[in-house]
Amino acid sequence: MTTSKLRIALPKRFDHLCALHNVVVPGPVYAQAPFFFAPPPFGIGNERLKDRIISEAVQENSLDGFLEDPTAPSLYVAASEPDGGAASLFAAFLLSHYLKSVRNCRPIWHRMHQHTQELVRNEVPCSFLIVSGVYPTMTPYRMERLRDLLEYYDSIPRIVVLSGEDPLTFCYTKLHLKPTHIFFKPAGGFKKKVEVV
Repeated sequence: MTTSKLRIALPKRFDHLCALHNVVVPGPVYAQAPFFFAPPPFGIGNERLKDRIISEAVQENSLDGFLEDPTAPSLYVAASEPDGGAASLFAAFLLSHYLKSVRNCRPIWHRMHQHTQELVRNEVPCSFLIVSGVYPTMTPYRMERLRDLLEYYDSIPRIVVLSGEDPLTFCYTKLHLKPTHIFFKPAGGFKKKVEVV
């Protein structure tokens, strides 16, 4: 499947589809403006991560891989700047594709301000997990809770909705988990690291 010029938007009756599967999508997601999937290259690198440019092909291959098999165990990190609005809409788009592809499923959209440990402690059944409310400046305690949640549900598709940082820098320097797929919509198109000499 080709992802070039793919429109990222909620399908008609998305709320009905979610209601059928008892998944609660945060209200602000419905207010996000659709956009075309046209990921720019972006730069990563800091004092802990080697500088490099991530080509748009990496994100295109990520989306292609997910759409080919939305049930495969994976960690998809969707990020946007300056806030997580575009990343949330992208996650909802992936969720809609999953719900149309799978009959009996139990998706969960979890927000990090909720009690993460209750999902794990109560062994809540889940077939598809989205975690939103994730920021690079989260406390070490919350970052550990996020990591615990993602590792507990490692046999299903998982999506992390990240605000304010590219997905690779976040995963390799803060989350310490390797993503299977990535999406990044920077605030101003091409994002590069600027060094002061």
